Amino acid sequence: MIQKNKLIRQIVLFAVLLMITFWLLLKDASIDDLIRLIQHLKYRYVFIGLFFAFVYVICESFSFKLIFNTLKQKTRFINLMRYSFIGFYFSAITPSASGGQPMQMYYMKKDGIALSKSSLSVLLCVFGYQTSLIVLFLFSFLFQFSQMAEYLFKIKFLLTISSIINFTLLFFIVGMIFSKKLLPNLINFIFKFLHKIRLLKNIEEKQVKLHLAMEEYHRCATVFKEKPVLLFQILGTYLFQLIIRFSISYFAAKAMMIHKGSFIDFITIQSIILFCVSSLPLPGGIGISETLYITLFPILVPLHLINPAALLTQGMNYYFIVIIASIVVIYSHFRYNK
Repeated sequence: MIQKNKLIRQIVLFAVLLMITFWLLLKDASIDDLIRLIQHLKYRYVFIGLFFAFVYVICESFSFKLIFNTLKQKTRFINLMRYSFIGFYFSAITPSASGGQPMQMYYMKKDGIALSKSSLSVLLCVFGYQTSLIVLFLFSFLFQFSQMAEYLFKIKFLLTISSIINFTLLFFIVGMIFSKKLLPNLINFIFKFLHKIRLLKNIEEKQVKLHLAMEEYHRCATVFKEKPVLLFQILGTYLFQLIIRFSISYFAAKAMMIHKGSFIDFITIQSIILFCVSSLPLPGGIGISETLYITLFPILVPLHLINPAALLTQGMNYYFIVIIASIVVIYSHFRYNK
């Protein structure tokens, strides 16, 4: 589990980045302008966007359900929802969203789910998410390139770095699922390195435990090789999930009565933003997400509304869910302590 002092530092960093982002987006806006903007919002679209944000998180719960049913692991759906919010919260406050999956496995273990099953379920969900993100990015990049070449050129360095990281990560995940040697060899290498620099003792004992865990892991993985349809079900769930998330920017624009651009236009540009942000070592991509929105969305959003639109979009698809997820985490913490 993430150490408490490290977790506190990450939460503080998250809060500081959030305050800086709000200040940069609102520093040139007058209070009167903001009040008028809030008064004239079409709130039915705001509520639709918030509902879609909630559905976005819950979609992962259905993926967990599909996997656990295949593994014959009985789990209440309310717990699967809890794991999804826990994953979202810790991904939001840790660099490169690195804390979400370990914390999901931690709470699954608290509920009596074997590590071999929880690690495989999390890995398959990461596979579904990463594959879906890359598929939607490639479609969006090709679909929008002709009309967005000028804007995409401004972020060419970030696009290149993000492509290298995201495609490498997908290759690594596929290797972990379908190769019997990649994951054990990688962990063995890490063990030996930590032992060499004297950060790990009793390496032989650790390697025996690793071997036993990997045997159980590969027994579970065999189930999915025998039922490849499950991988396509997971992939379909995550494609739907990401489209739901990307559509929130459209409803934010409708709430502000911005009529330029189609539903597909908003989804494609938002997918390019998330593709770039997901590879960066910042908690939740705070600041970068808003900056990329301001950089790429002038094609659809008037410049005098671009900052409020970026803030409203992030508020609906990110800050709102972070608040709900933090409540779920607090509840889970006190539940297990009790």
